[in-house]
Amino acid sequence: MVVDNESWKSIASEVRTSSGMFLRKGLVVIEMLCLLLIFARELKICIVVDLGWLIGDVGLNHVEFIPEIVHVLITLMKDGTPAVSRQVIGCGIDLFCSTLIKVTIQGLYSSELDDSLASSWAWILKYNDEMYPIAFQTGSDGIRLPAVKFVKAVILLYTPDPSGSSEPPLHQTSEGKFVEFNISWIRGGHPLLNVGDLSIEASQSLGLLLDELRLPTVKSLSNLMIIVLVNSLSVIANKRPAFYGRILPVLLGLDPSTSANRRLRVSAAHYALKNAFLSCLKCTHPGAAP
Repeated sequence: MVVDNESWKSIASEVRTSSGMFLRKGLVVIEMLCLLLIFARELKICIVVDLGWLIGDVGLNHVEFIPEIVHVLITLMKDGTPAVSRQVIGCGIDLFCSTLIKVTIQGLYSSELDDSLASSWAWILKYNDEMYPIAFQTGSDGIRLPAVKFVKAVILLYTPDPSGSSEPPLHQTSEGKFVEFNISWIRGGHPLLNVGDLSIEASQSLGLLLDELRLPTVKSLSNLMIIVLVNSLSVIANKRPAFYGRILPVLLGLDPSTSANRRLRVSAAHYALKNAFLSCLKCTHPGAAP
């Protein structure tokens, strides 16, 4: 069987335009996409990226198919192409957030989770385990950068949002889509999640990000990696002021000129640091007090 680029474009278009029908029959879509995955390496990068988008879209609508979807996303991620990795990890962030919200909400209104949802969360955690080595091991910046952003997203999801409501929604919903999710909702207990354990994991993950900007590790980083780390930590410091005291000293002690590519984009790294400091100075939350 040969699937050329034109054939794939036709199939992708059919899936999009008939998404309502196909998504009601999610397993058919998964089986079709997994089959096409076999031929993905023969296709152009833009087509493989499209494939990742389609799979992620199915997962957002059909949580019961996440085990199959995660397997496919991990396979695509091992392609090693930065454009493919960015799309796959972007899909992973959306699936992680969506599934966490669904797990949280169902646990708030029930003493146990549906087997399919519990299984899907277990597979999401497997995806999480695949991301961390990519983010913190030497490799291509094109793949590491989105992995670092994944870690940032997990830290924010796993820690209480002081600016958000600490009270859960009044009614259960199956949509799993809330503009402002707050892990504080489960402080009263949950059949699967423990807010204390998640907070510890987030704190450890933050420590890994901070270690990247400490000597001697920072010397091996490109300026682009430094910029992404600085921007990510700045966002975390402002959205989670409790971490402010751990993040600011590391940023203050950072000298981008010590990175691996001293002559490349040092000014951009300094600009990122300047913006991070300004952003931190604007933070007025009591948790950010020295």
